[in-house]
Amino acid sequence: MVALTILGIVTAQALFSHALANWAVGFTVPGCLVAAGWMRDRTRFAAASLLLGLTVALALPLATRIGTGWTVGDRLALGRYLGHEAFGETVADEAARAGASAVI
Repeated sequence: MVALTILGIVTAQALFSHALANWAVGFTVPGCLVAAGWMRDRTRFAAASLLLGLTVALALPLATRIGTGWTVGDRLALGRYLGHEAFGETVADEAARAGASAVI
């Protein structure tokens, strides 16, 4: 019940306002326990779930290595994520020049 309460609160926040995905982290452990109990006697569903999770776990790192040129229409599919490393280096350089010990 605790897991559903957390999930319900975050889902309502997402529906009525702006919510970030990391807000549902409190659902992770109880949600996994509920899912494991539910899938205990459903071996085919558990195997399909494991296969899907493995596929995503392998596809995401591969997409970051080979997917930088993928486009959707005229926009880069991963454009939101490209350039973060260069931006981080620029910020670190500016912080070092300013004598800052931390960047917030």
